[in-house]
Amino acid sequence: MRLRVALLVSFGVMLVVPAGAAAAFHLTSIREVFPGDTARPTSQYVELQMYAAGQNQVGTHSVTVYNGLGTANSTATFPGPVANGQNQRSILIASPDFAGAFGITPDLEITAPMMDRSGGAVCFDSIDCVSWGSFAGFAGPAPSPVGASAVAIPDGSSLERSIAPGCETLLEAGDDGNDSATDFAAAPPSPRNNSTASTETECDTTVTGAKLSAKSTQRPSPKKPKIVAKATLGEDGGVSVVAKAKLRKQTYKLKKSVSLSAGKQAKVTLKAAGKAKKKIGKALKRGKKVKAKVVATFTDEAGNTAKETAKVTLK
Repeated sequence: MRLRVALLVSFGVMLVVPAGAAAAFHLTSIREVFPGDTARPTSQYVELQMYAAGQNQVGTHSVTVYNGLGTANSTATFPGPVANGQNQRSILIASPDFAGAFGITPDLEITAPMMDRSGGAVCFDSIDCVSWGSFAGFAGPAPSPVGASAVAIPDGSSLERSIAPGCETLLEAGDDGNDSATDFAAAPPSPRNNSTASTETECDTTVTGAKLSAKSTQRPSPKKPKIVAKATLGEDGGVSVVAKAKLRKQTYKLKKSVSLSAGKQAKVTLKAAGKAKKKIGKALKRGKKVKAKVVATFTDEAGNTAKETAKVTLK
């Protein structure tokens, strides 16, 4: 019985370890490729970027450069992990002349010949590939889909992955559409090695400090019925306030929108008009109570929204 238990535990460990190892490098995309230019023809680089933490275990994994006919020109294999594995960190693979031209030390050196501006492709293992210009397709099985090729790379430019889909300030899995023409565009060279801190940031997805307050009992003039509320937002934005006042089976809406400055309270006065003014004013004049639900919709400058509610009684 003891032997059987030991065997089961060992087998369980064997199942877990490969999954953990696979998770240590594959959440990485090609972020930028630079094929050199007229001024720096032999200073070329490929930049990888992680989109999750802990993806720095790249040892034994490779970056391969292909010519326009789909034949491998050069391959560089990482001898071990890179030092920094924070989410959004880059890894830089470059030609021998790169450091002298850009003043940045690459994390891995790849020998020339490398990229041709007019057409070619780059792959990181079978994880991610990009192609451009007159690339005719891989001579063998495609390591990873490239879709339609991006533009031929203009002199002086790199080819950079867009991170606009989803959060436009953060590299994410969804930024890889497996179509080079859609995912990449020409841009000024901006190489970053693994020791360079990333500049990408999480998107703002929440509204900060949204507050609505209103006295539960308010005594407006029957001639000018209104509801008074106060709104605060922890950032610049605006608020749209709607009060639904009920009289018997009828509901009357009072609306008001105002701009809000960060941390400053704004008075929001919702004045009844038209039929609502007449009906609510008549009820108040007769001494009847009018109950209303106030709903404030806050919107910040990033387009995020939040709602707050309050209940009031007019008498």
